Amino acid sequence: HNKKMKKITNFFVAFSLLIVIGNCSGYKPIFSPGNLQYKISDYSITGEAQIGNTIYNKLKRISESNDNNARSIKININAQKDKKATVKNSEGKILQYRIILNTSVSVTDYLTNDKILEHNFNFSTTFKVRDQYFDTIKAENKSIENLIKLTYEGLIIKLTENI
Repeated sequence: HNKKMKKITNFFVAFSLLIVIGNCSGYKPIFSPGNLQYKISDYSITGEAQIGNTIYNKLKRISESNDNNARSIKININAQKDKKATVKNSEGKILQYRIILNTSVSVTDYLTNDKILEHNFNFSTTFKVRDQYFDTIKAENKSIENLIKLTYEGLIIKLTENI
């Protein structure tokens, strides 16, 4: 009974220390979207509109929290998605696909038209065909979601370096 009590006490001490250390750290990541001071004054999306809009909306959310002194920018997003079969069985049935997301982004200063950033983000991933068509579509959508996330994170880093 005494051993069990000691384990519980040690757990609470360790847990309390973790909370105290976490609250005192004041940790802020270097490439935090909160460090970016910009306002999107104009934008255009070409290629895969749904993907481009998803990236734009994530960027827009950050810009809406910035004050009026933030730099006004114009952003152009061109997203291209390509899906290719990579593995087939002996009957020719597709077992695996590769999705490639190629997104080129250009950012210019809205007032001066000076180029701030021009970058191509190219990410790919594979997913396996599932027994049920619905599950295959879910796997494909999850793969695309992950590629969009990688593109967005890369774009935030590039913007942080250039704005």
